[in-house]
Amino acid sequence: MGLIERIGFWRRVGAALNTGVGTRLMTMSRAVVNLSTRALPAPRIDGMPPFTALAKPLPECRVAVVNTAGLYLDGDAPFNVDDPRGDASFRQIPSSVSAKDLRIAHAHYPHGWWEQDREVILPLDRLRELEAAGVFGLAPRFFSFGFGGLLTREYIDPARGTAQAVARCLADDGVDLALLVPA
Repeated sequence: MGLIERIGFWRRVGAALNTGVGTRLMTMSRAVVNLSTRALPAPRIDGMPPFTALAKPLPECRVAVVNTAGLYLDGDAPFNVDDPRGDASFRQIPSSVSAKDLRIAHAHYPHGWWEQDREVILPLDRLRELEAAGVFGLAPRFFSFGFGGLLTREYIDPARGTAQAVARCLADDGVDLALLVPA
């Protein structure tokens, strides 16, 4: 077990981010990043960007949510925030879940916005309103990843990658559209 794991480094970072000082620091750092990226050249796009038309009308489509917020159901195992490499696993969340039954195990962003409005990470109420209006149907389950910036191979490995596993679950659920919500 390395030093970062022994001292619970990411838990300490997460605790600091969830203070008023941490929130202000995140806001200031975001402003600095925005300023520094303005000078970057825009990517060149030759021709049309890739696009796949829906195979059926939107009201007949099933929609799922995939996010990177580290959400898990109360009572399920949380993501491992103590591993310095991250945790490439995912959690299945029933689309019928109540937001009050969800927890966050992610130490790289402040959770205050989630506490104020849970729709910012998992827009359950808005999706259910759209489903009730007949705009589309909801898939039976959604998916949440934790964090794992150093785990690219674990995500994308064609045979065992967790992104591949989620793609298979989405296909099994007959999902036509996935709403990707980064945290």
